[in-house]
Amino acid sequence: MQRSSASRLLAVAAVPEPLEKGARFPRAVWPSHVTIASNFFVDASPTDVVDAVRAVCLSAGPIAIRFEGMAWFGRDENIPVQLVDSAQIVALHEQLADVLEALPLFEAEEPPYWRAGYRPHMTHVAGRDTPGGAELILRHVVIADVEGADATVLDGFSL
Repeated sequence: MQRSSASRLLAVAAVPEPLEKGARFPRAVWPSHVTIASNFFVDASPTDVVDAVRAVCLSAGPIAIRFEGMAWFGRDENIPVQLVDSAQIVALHEQLADVLEALPLFEAEEPPYWRAGYRPHMTHVAGRDTPGGAELILRHVVIADVEGADATVLDGFSL
């Protein structure tokens, strides 16, 4: 599939606290989040993407997660994450995949991490972890525009 020059690299994450639209931060130090749809390219307007994500996520309501053990993610296995257990997150990922993959020129940046390869996890800023078994409620979803070493919150909403 040929990506157009208008394609954007985006990601969808659930967060415990809201992030302001337009907030920009280095990708290496995202605020704590659970990725629901990992990086993907799409040739659709930001409004169309946000509307598609909102249509799926608003019916989900707040998302309960339970922390499990630590793991290393990324191509070089150098990104510390904490695995989470949540059937709700897995179901939401599948629903988002259905909707996002239907958008024009959709392409997952790392296809092995979609659908059956999806492993729910919370990426933490260094030094912050949560004991296994602890629970957290995620009440917000953000759609981020990922460009180079930075990410910018395109939009977000409460669940």
